[in-house]
Amino acid sequence: MESKFILRSKTVLGLLLATVVMWAGQFGFDFSQEDSNFIMSNVNELVATGGLAWALYGRMKAETTVRFGGD
Repeated sequence: MESKFILRSKTVLGLLLATVVMWAGQFGFDFSQEDSNFIMSNVNELVATGGLAWALYGRMKAETTVRFGGD
């Protein structure tokens, strides 16, 4: 199995980002109610756009065709 530098891993970067966001309040970063309302009003659109982008990326990188049914 090939190896790569740890910070080139999407998994590690995702975990680091999630950790920074969760710990931000402990270091004095705080979100106001207005910030929270703005973020929540856009979450659905961001998730839908991310899902579409992921599907397009997956289809472009795919090396096999998709089929329905069993073997």
